[in-house]
Amino acid sequence: MRNNLTELFNLFDKEPVLSWGPYTFRGEKEIKRWISELREMFPVLFIKEKSIKVEGNKVRHEFLVESVTKDGQRAWLPCRGTYTFNDGRIKALEIRLLHGWMAVKKEDLERVRPPPSVS
Repeated sequence: MRNNLTELFNLFDKEPVLSWGPYTFRGEKEIKRWISELREMFPVLFIKEKSIKVEGNKVRHEFLVESVTKDGQRAWLPCRGTYTFNDGRIKALEIRLLHGWMAVKKEDLERVRPPPSVS
C-alpha cells in the first residue's frame, strides 16, 4: 500500500481512534488531518518492519520510521504500535514513540525522547 488513504481506511472500523505519542485523533476526519500534517513535516517517510505479534484481538507491532523533514533533516524513530481489532477491522491504534535520533546537521546528532509516561 502506497499513499492510498482509501485503501488504508478500509482497514479501519467506522469510528477509529489513533494515538500518536501524547495526541489522540478520533474518526476518519481527524486522522486524515494528522496524516496531512505529518506529510507536511516529513515529506519523505519510510517504515521498516521489525516485529509483529498477535495476541487475541490485539496486534503488537514494532517498526522504525525513517524520515527526512522538508528542511532536509533526517530522523529515525523506533515505534511500537498496538492495534485493537473489532470484527476484523482496526478499532484503535496506539503508537508509542521510543528513543530515536534526529540529525540536525552532518556533524551533530540530537537525542529525541518521547515525553514521560503518565501512569
